[in-house]
Amino acid sequence: MSYVLGATGVRFPTFLIVTVGLIPCLFVEVYFGYMARHITSTAANVTTPSTLHHALTIGGFLLCVVLMISIGRRAQRTLEEPEAETSADP
Repeated sequence: MSYVLGATGVRFPTFLIVTVGLIPCLFVEVYFGYMARHITSTAANVTTPSTLHHALTIGGFLLCVVLMISIGRRAQRTLEEPEAETSADP
């Protein structure tokens, strides 16, 4: 991503905004990796986490899914607004 933005002539403040915008996606990717490791170790009986740990892990997963869906919908609406405004103008 950094090389592509550098090659296209994107200004540094815009690059910083894009980088900050990637943080939620990176958080979700890392959390999904953690969850996969948790499920694998639990299924293989390597560890026996508590019920609270299972609940927090599943709750975090559900929170990530809800956030991804809501951010995606909001981004889609935001991208559609300029299109609606330009098509409404005669």
